[in-house]
Amino acid sequence: EKPPYRRTHKNIGMAKSEKNKRQKTEGASAKSTPVDCPIRADLMSADSVAQLATQIASSKPYPHGMFKDLCSDGFMRKVREEVIAHMPSTFKETDLFKMYQSLDMASFEDDDPQCQEKFSHLMALRKALYSEEFREFISKITGCKHLSTKTDMAVNTHPHS
Repeated sequence: EKPPYRRTHKNIGMAKSEKNKRQKTEGASAKSTPVDCPIRADLMSADSVAQLATQIASSKPYPHGMFKDLCSDGFMRKVREEVIAHMPSTFKETDLFKMYQSLDMASFEDDDPQCQEKFSHLMALRKALYSEEFREFISKITGCKHLSTKTDMAVNTHPHS
């Protein structure tokens, strides 16, 4: 039996025409409860922004930073459970590392009931990371301006080797 992170790609959501057919025949289906923004509220406070901006600017050998506890441990465990249970991935190997990589999450639709049902926490995380508020926060602490709204996100797993 293959480990759960090594499943082959399969369609997670449904094509729009298939969604429309199902919605018409099933009527109102049970909807999953939306998950609130998972990012720690205090992370984007003025004090935190100033501290992180200083940390990034003074880091060596190049500007870099790290968030400690971006989201709660419990929330991230739920994201992990969703990924293991439902996210197909493929094995990729380079001269530097081996990893499993999921589908590009740009293809996930916010209004797809199957995505919301299977990935409510992952979708909440994606929404939070690409929100205007979080992009402004990243701009302030890094000095990078005009961050794209385009989703470019996948789940990578690097096995121990």
